[in-house]
Amino acid sequence: MAPHVDNSKMKMTYGSFRLFPAPAMSFSIEALKTNAGERITDQVTLGFTGTLLNTDDLAVNDAATIIGLRDDLVAALSGDNQEFVLRHHIGSTAASGTSIISGIYPRVEGLTFEESIYIDTLGYSFLLIYETNLVSGAVPIESYSDDWDFEEDPSNRVIRISHEVNAKGINTTISGGTSNALENARTWVNARMGVGTIPSGLPQFCDSGTLGTFVEQKYRTEAGSVTDGTYSANEEITQASGTYAHSYTAQFQEDEAGIVTLSLNGNIEGLGRFDTAIDAAISGWNVFVSPALSGIAGGIYIELSGTRTLNNNPQSLSITKDVFSGRVGYSITFNDDPEDNLPSGIAEFSVTKQIKLPTRKKAVFPIPSRIAGSIVQDVGTPTDGSIVINGTAQGVVDTQLDYVKNFCSDQINILRPNAALFNELWFGDFNETENNDQKTFSFAVTWNFTDNLTNVPDPSGEVSF
Repeated sequence: MAPHVDNSKMKMTYGSFRLFPAPAMSFSIEALKTNAGERITDQVTLGFTGTLLNTDDLAVNDAATIIGLRDDLVAALSGDNQEFVLRHHIGSTAASGTSIISGIYPRVEGLTFEESIYIDTLGYSFLLIYETNLVSGAVPIESYSDDWDFEEDPSNRVIRISHEVNAKGINTTISGGTSNALENARTWVNARMGVGTIPSGLPQFCDSGTLGTFVEQKYRTEAGSVTDGTYSANEEITQASGTYAHSYTAQFQEDEAGIVTLSLNGNIEGLGRFDTAIDAAISGWNVFVSPALSGIAGGIYIELSGTRTLNNNPQSLSITKDVFSGRVGYSITFNDDPEDNLPSGIAEFSVTKQIKLPTRKKAVFPIPSRIAGSIVQDVGTPTDGSIVINGTAQGVVDTQLDYVKNFCSDQINILRPNAALFNELWFGDFNETENNDQKTFSFAVTWNFTDNLTNVPDPSGEVSF
């Protein structure tokens, strides 16, 4: 048997409170690991079993002494992170006050008292728990989760990514101060936030149109509990093929006069947080979206069976800017009314194009008193054809006449015949009329041309245009 140890030769204190007589002490150690099996630190549990003694006159049969000792112990163990010290005391083989255990600031758990009549003795037990041997570079957390969610946005070709991280920290404070469990949890969570932490190979099935590689954080939320030492953060991330996402709807409407109005209503969402998002949306509108809208509208007009040409100049345009959402919205309308396809400064414009096609040239010889009429001889060559373009334009009051004349020149050159389509092509007449006071300009330009006899209409055949 082990020799009897007089526990009066040991001085055991928790904070400023001395545990006397010193209770029996047990020791156990357990490696703490995350739920992924990574070792973080060791958890030490000190178990104490002792007895409170009534050293007063027991003949009085008064329980007040034991109850007072119990209440003193409860008060002493009611707070965590007090220093636990075990020292040699008077009569020990070592000098009195020499530390056996010190520098431990545990938390108290499981204080219980045995069943008793509260006269001479009262048994008790409790635990002191603390962590030690922290693995180098490891953040002391008890448990965690790190979850990613990828979802295709049905409104446009982007992927919405939701990332949520949670952790429960371990208190490793050894100074007796406030628990740092929340701080440890926050440190662990923050190291796993951001677009750079997206797991390799994801997204695998979700597709952002061209599966663009531009990934930008959009929003963040966070929550922490001082009581539980837990911390969580969530971030919303967008993946697209550029710095903005553009979506729109189109409406094709035809009135009773056959005029088609085509409307586009769109939204440009800038990617990024705060001013980065709205800056990206504005840049996307100015540099890419706005210059392309007439082309987009023209393509949709053809797809939806428009029969004329959609005017490039919009009839109306409205733009909205939402700074905090990082969005630019727009509504724009085009039509195919020929009278509306005029540039700024031109109030009215009309133009006609007349084409006189060649025919087989005949020589006609009138014969007096000939019952059968004139003698008609096929010369074997076609007549000359002609193309005449007539037009009139009027500028607004403050428009220079030269601007009106230049506009007319552009229209003539758009409609003029292509010389490569004819054997010969030459000017016939070239006429113009102008009025500077009324800002009007009229023109009539004639081209003559020749064509092969095989291309002229056959008088015995059907007429077709």
